[in-house]
Amino acid sequence: MAFDLKLPELGEGVTEGELIKWLVKPGDVLKPDQSVAEIMTDKATVEVPTSKAGTVKELKFKAGDVVKVDSTLLVLEENGVANSISTTKTVPSSAASTPTVGASTTMASSLSSSSVYSIKLPELGEGVTEGELVKWLVKVGDQIKADQGIAEIMTDKATVEVPSPKAGIITELKFKAGDVVKVDSQLATLQINSQNQPAISQATSHSSIQTPTKTATNMALSQNLSTGLSTSASFYPPVMESRVLATPATRRLAREMQIDINTLSGTGLAGRVTREDVMKQSSSNVKLTSEVSSLGTTVSIPKTSYQSTRAQEEERIPLKGIRKKIAENLQMAKHIIPHFTLMDEVDVTELVAWRESVKEAAEQAGTKITYLPFVMKALISTIREFPMFNASIDDAKQEIVYKKYFNIGFAADTPNGLVVPVIKNADQKNIVEISKEILDLSKRARDGKLKPDEMKGATITITNIGSVGGTYATPIINHPEVAILGMYKIQDRLFLDNKGAVKNQKIMNYTITADHRLIDGAVAARFLKAFLGRIQKPSVMMLEMQ
Repeated sequence: MAFDLKLPELGEGVTEGELIKWLVKPGDVLKPDQSVAEIMTDKATVEVPTSKAGTVKELKFKAGDVVKVDSTLLVLEENGVANSISTTKTVPSSAASTPTVGASTTMASSLSSSSVYSIKLPELGEGVTEGELVKWLVKVGDQIKADQGIAEIMTDKATVEVPSPKAGIITELKFKAGDVVKVDSQLATLQINSQNQPAISQATSHSSIQTPTKTATNMALSQNLSTGLSTSASFYPPVMESRVLATPATRRLAREMQIDINTLSGTGLAGRVTREDVMKQSSSNVKLTSEVSSLGTTVSIPKTSYQSTRAQEEERIPLKGIRKKIAENLQMAKHIIPHFTLMDEVDVTELVAWRESVKEAAEQAGTKITYLPFVMKALISTIREFPMFNASIDDAKQEIVYKKYFNIGFAADTPNGLVVPVIKNADQKNIVEISKEILDLSKRARDGKLKPDEMKGATITITNIGSVGGTYATPIINHPEVAILGMYKIQDRLFLDNKGAVKNQKIMNYTITADHRLIDGAVAARFLKAFLGRIQKPSVMMLEMQ
């Protein structure tokens, strides 16, 4: 029976795509989920899989053609490949014998399943849709165990190892180092180990290795679902073990609405769960529709092109990975937030002397004291006096969110670009504890080993440009925060005291950049004055520490 494979939905607002190349040809025998073509949209290049097994009968387009969503890509002759053992290896006649004692009919029928398992890139964090393949940890032919790391993937938030959920032998690697891989794309193929399958007769053990039966899969899925929130800590949430088809945007929408996408019946092409399916599942459609509309609103930022007159003397490289995300976030922040910056200087002679006096004690405690922990404490004390600096603006609900906790982010320069680790609940930690945490986070940031959660949830950020010699800058606010504090290098300055004697003092510049929607210039000036007062007199500020 002929089956028309149509171009599925490729993302929110995408109505067509350009056929880059075919991955199959007429006469090829396909397995379910095998990629058939590469389609390029205005957002990404994706591989389109077939939802059924069969033999390719006809290709409807040629490379370079623009294909509309829901158009027939190719015609497939369903020939029972999915249920035929001959696709992998012919089973000897003895294999048809009755399984050994205890083997069920379900186990026998599992012989017909394909022995090839596709390892896909799982969800890597909230809002993460792709990652750059840093390096493979395995090669073709390697025997791997379940949960063994197979690749290092770098996102805009962290570098993580992707494990294999099953044991087996690597038969194919789908990408090379440096490639950008979309979430849910096939990373590698795996030949499932026979020893990991249910025991059957000796004769059948020499046939193709079977995958778990549908019944077993459903039981495992039900068990995963019954554990509720406990599965959220796993690298492979239940959705990754299901056969539900959905775009990353739809999966994210389901998570934000706290709806298990595995429980939905898709109404889209090939049973794909659509945005509308998620919306209908909600018990309060009107409220959720309003919230989703606000979530779906994106900032329209013009994409300008660069026209060169000397292209032969230039090199173009892709804007990707952390650098791409930095560009997007900073563009968005500048577009949304009306920034303004105030700068002032302060005498930090006492602060320098205080730091020198505690160096030895810090070393005995196993850490190194910098100025940053003290600046954090002074910042927290000042925010208690000016709570609007520890807030966010919810544009969708037209509300100001005042935060009663203090998560201080600090900008860290790394070989891969700027990242912002976060000291959580900094008000509950002393100077030594903060120092140790800063050193640990900074080292792992440079090594690309930070966890996504360690770069989330900041309520205000500090950027220390003075560590590389800067004296003044206008930092960009880390949205959705409403302010960022800048600290700069310490300089010596000579002055005359009241008796006419020449003295030396240590001078340091600070800036406060604020969101003018929430913070007025006069308020920012008073904030900076109060903060600098604490920096100038650290002994007085110590009395305020909690």
